[in-house]
Amino acid sequence: MDDEKSKCKKYKEITVKLITDHNIPNKSTLSGDHIADALGKLTHIRLDRLEITKIDNLECLGPVTNLYLQQ
Repeated sequence: MDDEKSKCKKYKEITVKLITDHNIPNKSTLSGDHIADALGKLTHIRLDRLEITKIDNLECLGPVTNLYLQQ
């Protein structure tokens, strides 16, 4: 049964929304331009324990030096 769940499980990709939700504090009070600026300044991206299965969509980020993906 666990094997069936594994086969049916969808890929979980890195998205701008996922990065924003987990790395930009007080995002609800920021404008879209301010969020974009904040994303462009991130050097550490923390996406721990989110069961990421596909790494993609990192082109929009700035000088990232550390990407945390521990499961």
